[in-house]
Amino acid sequence: MGTKLNKILGAVLVAQFVIFGAVILLGGSSEPETQKPRELLPDLDQKTVTRIAIGEGEGKRAVLEKKAGRWVLHSGGDFPAKQDKVDELVDKLAAVTAGPPVAEKATYHRALEVADEKYQRKIEIERSKGDKLTFYLGSSPALKKVHFRMAGQDPVYLAGDLSAWGVGARANAWVDTDYFKVEQKEIVSLTLKNEHGELALSKGADGKWALAGLKPEEKLDSGAVDSLVGSASSVV
Repeated sequence: MGTKLNKILGAVLVAQFVIFGAVILLGGSSEPETQKPRELLPDLDQKTVTRIAIGEGEGKRAVLEKKAGRWVLHSGGDFPAKQDKVDELVDKLAAVTAGPPVAEKATYHRALEVADEKYQRKIEIERSKGDKLTFYLGSSPALKKVHFRMAGQDPVYLAGDLSAWGVGARANAWVDTDYFKVEQKEIVSLTLKNEHGELALSKGADGKWALAGLKPEEKLDSGAVDSLVGSASSVV
C-alpha cells in the first residue's frame, strides 16, 4: 500500500515539474504579474491650463485664472497669485500616478470622501481648447497618498505624492498675505502719529534705538521698541 502511494505521489511531483518547466520555456512566470502605475491625468499640460477651481467640503472655494500669462486669484478680485505655487500644482497633478482601483463601486465613494456630495477637494481644470477636467480628492490612508476619483466615473484610485490638504481651497493658500513687508534690520527710523501726539524713534550707528524728546531721567524700553518695530515691518 505504501509503495503504491509513493508511486502516485512521485508521478504527481513529476507532472508538476513538467508543467513548471513548460511555463518557463513558453516565457511565462510562476510569480503573479504586477500592474505598473498609470497616469491619472495623462493629457494635463502646463501650457494649456487656463483656470483652476478648488472646492472644499465646507463650502470654501478658490478660483485661479491665467490672464495675460500670469496667474491671479479670480475669486479674490484678480489679486496676483503665487506663480510658482500654481505652476507646481499643475505639474504635480500632471505627474500623479496610481495602481489598480482600490474600489470600483459608487457605494464606496462617501466612505472614501470622493462622492459628488461629500469630498475633501473638488478640482475643476479648464483648458485653452475649451474642455474641463473634474476630479475629487478624498481621505488619505497613508502619508502622501490620497483617494482619487474622476467625476462621472466609479473607480477610485490611491494616488501617490499628493494630499487634499496640500491643495488649498482658501485664498491665503495662493496669494502673498503680506500687504507690506520690509526687513526689520533695514529699519533705521520709525514715526508714529495719532491724536495724542507723535512718537519718533531713530537707530544710531551702534544699533541702539533713541526716542526723540525722552527726558534724562526716563529710560527707553528696548524690548518694547523691538516689538513695535517688528510689528511695523509687515502689514497683513
